[in-house]
Amino acid sequence: MRVQHTLGKRLVQSAVAVGVGAALVAVANGPASAATIAASWDRGDLAGVYAWGTTNADCDITFNVKDTRADGNGAGLEIWVNDGSDRRYRVTNHGGSGSTISGSRNYANDAAVSVRTFRTDGGVPVAWGGWRTLC
Repeated sequence: MRVQHTLGKRLVQSAVAVGVGAALVAVANGPASAATIAASWDRGDLAGVYAWGTTNADCDITFNVKDTRADGNGAGLEIWVNDGSDRRYRVTNHGGSGSTISGSRNYANDAAVSVRTFRTDGGVPVAWGGWRTLC
């Protein structure tokens, strides 16, 4: 009887030790950081403009803007940020058909960020695509 009790006690101690060890490893490693998870996005809803990039949980974005039409007009991306204020940034590609410009922006974690494409004529926006909310 004493052998069974001792063996049972050791099995329980071993199980507890393994469980505690696994919990410590999980805590040390932690969950995957949301800031490192990137989501791809694109906007191709306006003739002559194609924009794409990535965003993460911190609302950091990378973007590319390509002029896809040989018509003498420029291609652009408007970025709308609402983090307590209402700010808009425009990135314009004047490089001609087939050219791409790239960049990135970092925003506060609590920002709402949306993007839309636009076409320019003589540097002035003349046509707009629809908004896409990134975060």
